[in-house]
Amino acid sequence: PGGASSTAPGSIRARAIRHASHKMYTAGFTNFVAAGTDPLSATLGIAGVFLAVQCLLHPLWCWGGERLATLVAGRPSERWIMIGLATATALSVLYVLLKEGAA
Repeated sequence: PGGASSTAPGSIRARAIRHASHKMYTAGFTNFVAAGTDPLSATLGIAGVFLAVQCLLHPLWCWGGERLATLVAGRPSERWIMIGLATATALSVLYVLLKEGAA
């Protein structure tokens, strides 16, 4: 228990499945595609941009998380960092919900 599973998906699988996210395409089409654009070219363009950005930022995010975990593992600061991250996540969701309700 608690150990790494040999069946856990790796980074490559995560990158492949992330492109299936309907939320990404909805945001891309509603915010960045002009009316009348060919759906296939828009989809390929959005997927290409998402893949390029992800290939650059995903390894950096993982590296930063690994470095942070190494620095704080087992220390009192680990608990506070987790509380801070959970709070930031909850506040960002609350902000979006309240902003959408005001619109």
